[in-house]
Amino acid sequence: MPKKATSKASRPKSAQSLDRGYADFFVGDYVYFQRRFGVADHGKFAALSGDLNPLHHDKAYAAKTPFGVPVVPLFLAAAPLSAIAGCMLPGHRSLILSSNLRALAPVPYGTDISYSAKVVATHDANASLALRAIAFHERKVLLDADLLVRVRDDVAAGDAPAHDAQVQIHHGGQSRVLVTGASGAIGAATARALAKTGRPLLLHHNKGKIATVVEACRKIGADVETIVGDLDAAKDLCRLAARMAKGDVRAIVHTASPPIFAPLDSLVNVNHAVLRQLADAALPAMLAAQDGHIVFVGSSAVQHNVAGWEDYIAAKVAASNWTIGLNDRYGTCGISGTVVAPGYVRTRYSADVIPPGAEVMLPEEVAERIASCISGGEGAGRYVWLELGSERVGSYGFRSRTTAISDPQSARNAPAAMQADHATPTAIQAEGDIERLVRRFFGASPGVDMSEAGVDRFPGWDSLRHVELMLFLERELSIRFASADIERTTDMQGLRKLLDGKDHQSRMRRPSSGAGRQSYDGVRS
Repeated sequence: MPKKATSKASRPKSAQSLDRGYADFFVGDYVYFQRRFGVADHGKFAALSGDLNPLHHDKAYAAKTPFGVPVVPLFLAAAPLSAIAGCMLPGHRSLILSSNLRALAPVPYGTDISYSAKVVATHDANASLALRAIAFHERKVLLDADLLVRVRDDVAAGDAPAHDAQVQIHHGGQSRVLVTGASGAIGAATARALAKTGRPLLLHHNKGKIATVVEACRKIGADVETIVGDLDAAKDLCRLAARMAKGDVRAIVHTASPPIFAPLDSLVNVNHAVLRQLADAALPAMLAAQDGHIVFVGSSAVQHNVAGWEDYIAAKVAASNWTIGLNDRYGTCGISGTVVAPGYVRTRYSADVIPPGAEVMLPEEVAERIASCISGGEGAGRYVWLELGSERVGSYGFRSRTTAISDPQSARNAPAAMQADHATPTAIQAEGDIERLVRRFFGASPGVDMSEAGVDRFPGWDSLRHVELMLFLERELSIRFASADIERTTDMQGLRKLLDGKDHQSRMRRPSSGAGRQSYDGVRS
């Protein structure tokens, strides 16, 4: 099972030395570097490999293909993976046990290609590191690979070569979180909730009363930086995007929004276009570290047809759909996109639209849920629909898991949509969801039947890859497997049964938060 990530300060001194043993590595360690390939590199590769395919060197031939130009051979583009294992993670003590390489996009010649490799799990039984490696250009991932590398502690320390120190091993740590609209009620509450986790903060505000928020966060002990600007003004937005491009911000919580009845172009720009621009500025650094979280604060109004709210709902839908799409694109690279969509929240922003007698959440309730997602808790990389006393976690749409309603009478009085959700499969139970994750892990196309797949019954699904698959499912579903679970679950049928049991246990453990309430259209500060 994975070892707990450890801060750099608490590491043994040997972790910084050239000769690194298994005990010097922790989950979250990563390396990052760049390479560029030219046509001359292909000549050397072709001489060694015998790959003379004209797609890689003949411009006239390549022009007739969908690529249009010659592209780098996949195995040449993947060559730095050997350097990662042999000179970086772990270095000269390495012995590659297995690898799984996936081509995602063509690799062009003459372009700086960024490589990142991260320790995603450690295995004490055979002193091995599970690495996730990616190659990308700007924000486009070109290839990814899973490596399992044994650390050979039997190699003498005196044999450590100097070239092992060429690339710095980064040790993760608490990266900065941007909170937009931090002077609003939900933004301020989110800043305080994140400050309690020890995260450094970058608080954006539009000439709001930010001083009290900063003071409260610093009193908790947080490192706080502020930036002011109107997100609907191109100059101010560019300044914030430039700050993001420095690379230390690896989490974004986007709470800022114009008023509900603002013009459509303003609503879509601030909710949707601004989020995209800020994410684009931050993604290269997130990909380098294979670590990033983007949380969009949506609204449960998208689940209803509220007269007069059409423009507001359209903006929320656009940003919510984009955020979940980002999670689909980058989820396997350690970057999550999460939508937290609350119902009515007690703020000045929504005071004029809350119906008399409606039950309303506090900003702190929404903030705690956001902080949990940023920390990788349940719901990260999902759509989280919050109402007073209940939440639903699943796919944007919306059909998935609903927190149990404890009062049968309240359940009968709940809206039909809420009652229907109780009868739908849960996020873990849904057979299609499990198969989708397993299919994604093995890189299988949608047409491949996975229903009877299992260890030694599906290409690439051997005992070593099975352990990696279970670790992958742990991360994606925010659950934990016992060693016995991993050993006795060897096929899709067993996975479905195991995950169904895990979901049942999580529902039994989940504390009741009160009787079911009427579902309302959501707004926020």
